Amino acid sequence: MVDYFSDASSVPIQVDQAELKVLAVLVMSLFLGDEMKFFLNTILIIVAITACTPQVTQGTGENKMKRLETLHKVNPQKDFIEITVTGHGCTAAEHFGIQVARKNDKCQVSIYRNHLDFCRRMPMPITLELPWNAKEKCGDAAIEIVNPMKAGP
Repeated sequence: MVDYFSDASSVPIQVDQAELKVLAVLVMSLFLGDEMKFFLNTILIIVAITACTPQVTQGTGENKMKRLETLHKVNPQKDFIEITVTGHGCTAAEHFGIQVARKNDKCQVSIYRNHLDFCRRMPMPITLELPWNAKEKCGDAAIEIVNPMKAGP
């Protein structure tokens, strides 16, 4: 994402790098022959269709959108789990769910996103508190977070 300032209003205009590439190809096509223009236009249409297609997850009902979220930080407490994830401006605690599985003497906790963040803000770390009851869910078992971990965006 690149910020440009328009001269008229001095308000930053955000331009995605993919949009810049498409504009560059359009400008290049002005100087090419008819066969090459047809070829480039066909590729641009295919790219535009695939880039604008939303991601669809297979499944039904409650399992329609269960995707383990990559976490930057996690801190389980008695009444909530504090997580830090990448957000684009519309991420909220309500967009996440917690799944618990007991294995041997461990309590495996999975945090999944059930609603995608379609906002276009620059990726940034968001810290959220997800309500849960550790004693009720895990008892005295050791808590193990299953999600992949990654350094901040």
